[in-house]
Amino acid sequence: MHALQAERTFGTYGLTERSDAVTRTNIPPISIDLIGGCGLHRTALMRCLAASETALAVEGFRDVEAWAAAPLRATDVLLVASEHSPSIAAIGKDIGAILETAPAARILVLADITTQAMLIALLKQGAKGVVPSESTIDNVIFAARLVRRGGLFTPLLEAVQRKAATPDPGEGERPPQAVLTPRQIEIVVELRKGSANKDIARELGMSEFTVRVHVRNILRRLKARSRTEVVARTNALQFPPARSRAAPEASIAARQVR
Repeated sequence: MHALQAERTFGTYGLTERSDAVTRTNIPPISIDLIGGCGLHRTALMRCLAASETALAVEGFRDVEAWAAAPLRATDVLLVASEHSPSIAAIGKDIGAILETAPAARILVLADITTQAMLIALLKQGAKGVVPSESTIDNVIFAARLVRRGGLFTPLLEAVQRKAATPDPGEGERPPQAVLTPRQIEIVVELRKGSANKDIARELGMSEFTVRVHVRNILRRLKARSRTEVVARTNALQFPPARSRAAPEASIAARQVR
């Protein structure tokens, strides 16, 4: 969203920031209340949302208490809960407070949600959608529109369900040992020890840059998103112990003694 367009919309449609209870004499038919987030983040989101749709009015509140104290409120709420990575219980408490004040509210949560279990927990507590905090503003706008129209925004859950419904035909046929090279297996062994790249490089006698390349390829071949996931996927496998640079050096020293 261009800054100029957002700035014009900010002035045109009366986008306002509320931190205290203020009488709202009229709520436009197309409106959304934005709750939470730091002041700068909240203002930026408000401007982008207002600029995304003609005549959309956006009202901002620093927290649920300030929102609940307002005499009039919008039916649609964007709850920003990602500033300090609050717990699911804390987000759920805010959702409960919103629904207690306005039972018909449609709540979209913007938070650091990374797992299916976290998503399901918030949906059970009354959220109509969850947008991961790393999402683009376009995704936030799309999710807000979908929820306002009575839909559910659950991309993480849908992605997991699609993967479960359509498994990879080759999945299970090629274990990690079959997709990793011997050198990569040695690095996996070190990853399972919790070794850092520089420690792996020293142990296996290679440069730290080479280790980084191997780790990146391991993630790709195992379809893992992190080193922790690599360890989880290979934890039950029996790999040969990694060869260390010290072993050949010890062998050379022994031959020299003879």
